[in-house]
This record gives sequence, structure tokens and C-alpha cells, in this order.
Amino acid sequence: MKHGDKTRKRILEAGVELWPDISLSKVAAKAGLTHGAVIYHYPTCQLKDAIAEYAVKEGISRVIVQLISSKHPAISEMTEGERSAHFYSV
Repeated sequence: MKHGDKTRKRILEAGVELWPDISLSKVAAKAGLTHGAVIYHYPTCQLKDAIAEYAVKEGISRVIVQLISSKHPAISEMTEGERSAHFYSV
């Protein structure tokens, strides 16, 4: 895994831990990065969506349940059965 990929993963993992209280500065602090490093990898408008997509890809139910209730586009590909399964695991 390249350095940039590792950094992006750190950012996404920090974001999942902080969800739904996401801000560039909080994610940067949690990931041990500078504010500028987070912006470099995820411009402000893309950060929350990138974290949401990562949570869906990784199957992080705590975040997915919130995404379902807010009808976030990241869950659009999920079946009703997949969505329901996340409610039972929280």
C-alpha cells in the first residue's frame, strides 16, 4: 500500500470513529495529521461523503444505520435486506 493510500485510510477510519461529528480539524486531530493533509486528500465538500462510502464498504453498522435514516446516497446500492441487517447489529 502506498503512503497516500495509508493516509487516506487513516483519515477515513478517523472519520468513522467520529461519525457523525465530522469536521476537517477533528478528523485531522484524530488521524494525527494536519488540517492541510486532510484537505489535500479529501476537499471539504468530499470528506463526509467519502467517510460514508467507506463505512458502507466496510459494513460499519453504527454509521450505516444513520446513513439509512438520513437517506444518504452512499446506501443507494444496498438492498432492503442488507439495510435491515444493520439495524439488528447495532
